[in-house]
Amino acid sequence: MFHLLRFHSALNCFISFVVMLIAQLDSICEERTTNILLSGLQQYFFMTTTLFLAFEAFATFRATTMGIIGGYTSTYVFFSYGLPFINIGLTMFLYGDDYGKDPRCFIGWENSTKFVFFYQILLVVSVALVLCAIVVINLTTPQTRRESIIDQLASQGRGMAIAVFIWTITWFFGYPTYIRYPDHELPDFYPIFIMLFSWFGVVMFIFMGLMSTRFRAVVWKFVWPQQGWKYAAKNEETETELSEMSKSPSMAALSDLEEEGEEELQGVDLEKGPEEQEDKDDRKTDLDEISEANPDLEDGEV
Repeated sequence: MFHLLRFHSALNCFISFVVMLIAQLDSICEERTTNILLSGLQQYFFMTTTLFLAFEAFATFRATTMGIIGGYTSTYVFFSYGLPFINIGLTMFLYGDDYGKDPRCFIGWENSTKFVFFYQILLVVSVALVLCAIVVINLTTPQTRRESIIDQLASQGRGMAIAVFIWTITWFFGYPTYIRYPDHELPDFYPIFIMLFSWFGVVMFIFMGLMSTRFRAVVWKFVWPQQGWKYAAKNEETETELSEMSKSPSMAALSDLEEEGEEELQGVDLEKGPEEQEDKDDRKTDLDEISEANPDLEDGEV
């Protein structure tokens, strides 16, 4: 589950890099239609990347503090891809006249047009950062006691915390970069924002990739096929335990209840109630005793 969420984070982050690179061309942003398209794509993929990071932080938080691993992956994916549409739709509904007029193809020219985006993304990254802080604090005393799982959670939890921290800092610099204050003399934050943003792919590869024991095992297996399988085998037990823990126990409990119900219903006549069934069993016992005492009697005479 964790690596699947990271895959979506990396994919959306890469697409946002490409869209932002195209938006740097002045000739493209001059046309209003193209400006609106690139503004919407940037707004969408910036939000999806942020939401996937936040949901992974929440999933790691549940695994560390509650011992719950697995589940809700499809829910995380659904909300990560769906919530940005609400943000874009609300921005266009409230500030449709200004949407697509920014020289950098970033939403709109007026500050109020960008506030809808920044309010949501800053809130999400702040919550994700708090969850990561709780995860790092609880890595020494996780709820699960399996050492192999603890090692993997610790490695990927620390890497995720560093990546989320850098992503949070990036967008806190992004706010003064795109929000204009003409009455105040402020330094230009665009160089530091674009530097942090452009290097975030490397940050994800190092801290969310190489810091994960599972990711290193797979990479090592492809880089050095002769010896890589030995390193990968060390993580096989961890993956097996994670898959077992991710399975919901509800089906097993339901199966046990069904077996107990079948044992209780075995030998009971479904057309009659329990009291009638007991009377029938008593009469059958009496008839058997009479038959044993008088073996010469036929069934009809009994």
